[in-house]
Amino acid sequence: MTEEEATYSYESSHSIHYDVNELGLLGGGISSGIGFTIAWEDPRFLVEDARIGAVEVEVIDAVIDRLQMYQHDSDYKMNPAFQTAIFHLQEAIDTLENKEAIAETAKLEVLEKAWEKDEVAEGREDR
Repeated sequence: MTEEEATYSYESSHSIHYDVNELGLLGGGISSGIGFTIAWEDPRFLVEDARIGAVEVEVIDAVIDRLQMYQHDSDYKMNPAFQTAIFHLQEAIDTLENKEAIAETAKLEVLEKAWEKDEVAEGREDR
């Protein structure tokens, strides 16, 4: 994709993410820094066999692999910071893999709160 083909919708110090169809869907993009470049894929639209870019869960899993390597290094293996980081990264993977269920739960909670407010606002306190 050339720069002229994309409408850039989000840029940060390490990333640029684009909205090719101008639908507000930021899918693909590139993140880079010293020693790394990641071409991101939008997992909503492509089947896994056709992917050409990375998805977040796989990148986080690669970072976990790297941190686990330190457990075999005599200078770092007793440092609890690595275990703590690994735990939180695994939690991030679990969250991302369950994002649809989490979003649905959050949506239901918002709807329930709105419904409760409507009850009180209309003076129907018979619950």
